[in-house]
Amino acid sequence: MKVIIVLSNEFDDSFEINLDTKLRANYISSIFKKDDRIITLGWNGGLNTQSISHKVKDYIINHLGVSNDLIISIPHSRDTVGDSFFSRNYLENNRLEKNDIHVITSNWHLRRVKFIFQTCFPNKKITFHGVETPNGNLQKEEESLDKFKKTFEGVDFSNMDSFRKRLLNKHPMYKNYVEN
Repeated sequence: MKVIIVLSNEFDDSFEINLDTKLRANYISSIFKKDDRIITLGWNGGLNTQSISHKVKDYIINHLGVSNDLIISIPHSRDTVGDSFFSRNYLENNRLEKNDIHVITSNWHLRRVKFIFQTCFPNKKITFHGVETPNGNLQKEEESLDKFKKTFEGVDFSNMDSFRKRLLNKHPMYKNYVEN
């Protein structure tokens, strides 16, 4: 069994998943096998009543025919660092971290995703898939990667508590986050 982590992009103007996210979700069909699990991530940004992770899950069920019980929706992450934290936390808490892990994102996002996930999942081999999608800003990607490096400098990523503390205390998108 493998675990496929699908990173969401954004909502479109109608508060539905945008084209980048749909293309990422569609890619699942090229690697999914019947005993695999899928993780969808992303919050609602205060813009919608339903999180993007739930909308992606619904999209996968309705467009790819994957069973609801094979998809885990994690609506807590607000960015790529959160995606890595919450997916790792889920995998470890459910003893799935030893499975083959695949991460799907856009081609323009791939460099940053690889760096963040490889940093946040130390000593774990992850297979990355960069899907050709229309959106993306490489300059913004580089700036975001620099912010990640500065914010998480010195963190012991082998220790989830160390990772959690830095995420919740120093990352601007999680300073007011309340853990469930």
